[in-house]
Amino acid sequence: MKGLQMVAPSTTSTSSGNDPSQYIHLPISLLPSSFPKQAFEDVVAAAPVFNILVDRLSRDKDYLNSALGEVSKSDEFTGRLLKMYNEVYPSGVSASAQPVALGLHRSDYMIDDSIAGAAAGLSAKKQLLQVELNTIASSFGCLASVTADLHRYLLERFFLPSLALQPPCSSSVPDELQSFLSSYLYNHGLVLPPSTTPSEAAAAAMANLPPNPTLVRLPSALAKAHDYYNNPSGIIVFIVQPGERNLFDQRFLELILWEKYHKQVVRLSLEEVTARCELRHRGGTNAMVLDGQHEVSVVYFRAGYTPVDYPSERAWEARAMIERSAAVKCPTLGYQLAGTKKVQQLLCAPQALGRFLSKEQCAVAQRHFTGLYGLGQEELKEERGLSATAVRAAIANPQAYVLKPQREGGGNNFYDEELKTALETWSPDKLSGHILMQRIQAPARNAYLMREGKVVVGPAVSELGVFSTFLGDASAGEDGEEGKGGVQVNSYAGYNVRTKLATVNEGGVATGFAVLDSPMLVDE
Repeated sequence: MKGLQMVAPSTTSTSSGNDPSQYIHLPISLLPSSFPKQAFEDVVAAAPVFNILVDRLSRDKDYLNSALGEVSKSDEFTGRLLKMYNEVYPSGVSASAQPVALGLHRSDYMIDDSIAGAAAGLSAKKQLLQVELNTIASSFGCLASVTADLHRYLLERFFLPSLALQPPCSSSVPDELQSFLSSYLYNHGLVLPPSTTPSEAAAAAMANLPPNPTLVRLPSALAKAHDYYNNPSGIIVFIVQPGERNLFDQRFLELILWEKYHKQVVRLSLEEVTARCELRHRGGTNAMVLDGQHEVSVVYFRAGYTPVDYPSERAWEARAMIERSAAVKCPTLGYQLAGTKKVQQLLCAPQALGRFLSKEQCAVAQRHFTGLYGLGQEELKEERGLSATAVRAAIANPQAYVLKPQREGGGNNFYDEELKTALETWSPDKLSGHILMQRIQAPARNAYLMREGKVVVGPAVSELGVFSTFLGDASAGEDGEEGKGGVQVNSYAGYNVRTKLATVNEGGVATGFAVLDSPMLVDE
């Protein structure tokens, strides 16, 4: 499987965690899923703009405090992150021990195929609308690259040499292959002439699989952050969850950092940071030192996005230590807060982006926004306002909306009758910690989804994740272009695709709702 694996889940109710010696294959799609080519290219081009937005927003204390003030009262976790942000950066991020930040972001999109979208006068060309922007622990970048390679392999191995697959006693296999692949590709919008052979169909599909540079650009950004720190003997710390199942996605980064860049990685939980690390005043700043001797150059979070990652005060102390240190953080507290659902909702308001982006950049970002509505008490006060109107529409038609808390990691949202009950019965304080999102009606297409050796066939919907990397300080400089001002890295870094049966609401791979997939680009 070339690393397309996960740690097997615990099989007993008495087990204290997952068994790292037992593995299963990664849930995967056996064939790629289609996306409109122009829409794909549009979100790739938008990636650097969202990087600039996150960096500038993360440094704007007034905006973050205003945006998250009410949420922080009803959501203890977000409130504690915001409180720490204000304590660690009393004079602003740019005046801190480490003003430069590293971002390994992933912006998630779905194609909106709803009749409502067409009726609203949206472009006839299908666009990818943003589901969310992930600024911490953005996963499945490395394994997505391997999945794309798997799809190329399957198409080439089983369809290109069609005659080699034909048993001596049968002449029907090539016809069956042709019918199967042509039907699949037709369902996904890649229409081929009736005379197309299986080899030609496979070649057409392979020609439409875009390259995926995640295995190059994600570790490259981490290595550049290490080099910026300017201590060749420094180490990179990965903050991880105990019992992590998505181990191989992280190990690919670790392997490439060593083999290509000769950078040493140490994996620690937040509680282990408290036990093994300390701050030492060196060269006028706070160096973070591991085991009394190894200076930490970069801290990369693959945990810390959920309250479960902070089981004790020691874990919170570790987060504060990291944030006060001179190590380059991926992400900073500001980046994490910039990725909250509430901030995303507020940025969708007209003119909101103008605080951070140029007019041209605003237009690039706004074309990918969908309907997001705040549920704060002030927002719901006006009976005819957008939020109150959306709440009434969601109660009347709950299938058209999603209720989201300020959480990452999958499995946290509310749908259908559960959503309706929440809107009708929750207290104003509890509601204010959530946002309401108009559900993106993605087109359902046939898919072959394999999990734990079993294949399920049926209509499925896909979500495209676009990775991007950023290193620097975008507060200086007009456009945030890579190599100018305080920006050293600002680029698109690859993709992943997560596909799930159309009847499933949630979409996480690690949480068991979806499988990893790759895109096949088609003309509209």
